Amino acid sequence: MFFEHPKSSVPTNRIKINCTFITFFLVVDKVMKFKTIYTILLLLTMTMASGCGSTAPKKTPATVEEAQKQLAKQSKKNAKIAKKAEKAAHKRYWGAQSKEAKKSVKKNKKRQKRIARHRNKKRK
Repeated sequence: MFFEHPKSSVPTNRIKINCTFITFFLVVDKVMKFKTIYTILLLLTMTMASGCGSTAPKKTPATVEEAQKQLAKQSKKNAKIAKKAEKAAHKRYWGAQSKEAKKSVKKNKKRQKRIARHRNKKRK
C-alpha cells in the first residue's frame, strides 16, 4: 500500500506514521474549515438580528410641548456642533497666517475701535 523507495533509508513504519499524521491533519483541516464557516455565519446572523430593533422609527411626541422640547434640544445640539466647527476653522485659518499678517490685523482692529469710539463721542 505504501510506496517505499528501494534506496530509502527511512524505515517503513516511519513512513506509515507520517502518512497517518498527514491524513489526520487533512481531516482536522476539513473540520476546522467547517467550524470557521459555521462560526462566521452564526456571528453574522447574531449581528443582523440585534440590528433590526435599532432601526425602528423614533416615537412621535404626544403633545405639542414635547415636540417643541425635542426641536429645541435638537437645534441646541446642532448649534453646538456648528460653533465647534466654526472655532476649529478659525483656529486652522489663523494658524496658517504669518506673524506679520496677524500683527497687521490686530493693529487694524485696534485702530477701527479707536475711530469708532471717537465717532460715538462726536454724535453725543
